[in-house]
Amino acid sequence: MTDKPDVTIRRIRIDDLDAVQELYAAQVAAETDPLSAIRVTAKQHAWEMRRLRQQWMVDQRYLSYVATIETKAEDGSTAESVVGYIAAVIQNQARLYEVEALADIGELWVLPEHRGRGIGTTLAEYLFEDINNHGIDWITVHLVGNPDGVAEFFQKIGFKTCAVEMRCRLSELENKE
Repeated sequence: MTDKPDVTIRRIRIDDLDAVQELYAAQVAAETDPLSAIRVTAKQHAWEMRRLRQQWMVDQRYLSYVATIETKAEDGSTAESVVGYIAAVIQNQARLYEVEALADIGELWVLPEHRGRGIGTTLAEYLFEDINNHGIDWITVHLVGNPDGVAEFFQKIGFKTCAVEMRCRLSELENKE
């Protein structure tokens, strides 16, 4: 794993959560939200941030990293700004005769002005190492649509499509003849 010269990748801290939520809200407002492939609404994401805070307090089954850069203010002081984020939940999944742990990537984004620099790939590498350290072999990601080439990004780093989910409302089926 290699950090980019001006980018630092580290585990998320609880004091990062407000910055992550603010950046997400800005992405939704600009309609350039790469998370829309994974998360559907700002309300759903706000719920996810509350859940993350709760899990933070209860256990560390939520693995997440941020990419930050150091920015300089006009007064010469420096501050750390979050430019990317990745998170996965470790969960148990029942198979026919066994229970298997897997990690499900729920969020990945990099601000548009920082894309194409390998930040998303580096975030994923850090997350994958952490998942491996938990003794987990399988990683999943569930996409809704494919804005900004999210599916291609995951394919590029080694993910393969293994299922197609289709859905409809039962009431719509009943009205078709």
